[in-house]
Amino acid sequence: MTFDDYEDKKDYIAENMIKVVEEKLLPGLSGRIKMQEESTPLTNVRFTYNTGGAIYGYEQDLDNSGLSRLGNQIDQVPGLFLSGAWTNPGGGFELVLLSGKEAAKGAIKYINELKEENQGVI
Repeated sequence: MTFDDYEDKKDYIAENMIKVVEEKLLPGLSGRIKMQEESTPLTNVRFTYNTGGAIYGYEQDLDNSGLSRLGNQIDQVPGLFLSGAWTNPGGGFELVLLSGKEAAKGAIKYINELKEENQGVI
């Protein structure tokens, strides 16, 4: 499939999805859309460079989920904090937000500890 064929197929599917929603639920929907973007795994690869277009980070199985994922702080690099679908607690909108919150809390704690060690000067 060429890139143009791929884009045409995405547009076709999106138009049909909108048409079904318009007919069954929201009359006039298509006339109210100002901008739309269709996304597929190939779109994810293009925007994020994630392997295979992954949107949830690594496969989430029993060996790689929750606390078994990469932590939010790397002990070997002081002051480095990580967040995102690839880290603890895992992928998905809510979990990525939680990951960012935990990384930010860790960074604030780290900065406060530095301030204490250096009498307020960092």
